[in-house]
Amino acid sequence: MCPGRFMARGIMSYTMAVMTTRLDIELKVDSVPLGNDRFGVGVELPLNKIPFRVRKRRPTAS
Repeated sequence: MCPGRFMARGIMSYTMAVMTTRLDIELKVDSVPLGNDRFGVGVELPLNKIPFRVRKRRPTAS
């Protein structure tokens, strides 16, 4: 097993948290068919390319 697997998971979680708070990410499909599950949940590869749109969120008035 990889000795850095816990750090890698933490970095992936942090990166996704920052991206979802700062960006609006819109998937252009209803479902994402996944391929082989040999790597486990969270790192499975999709069978096809996934169309999406990413926009920077506008600052909210506080």
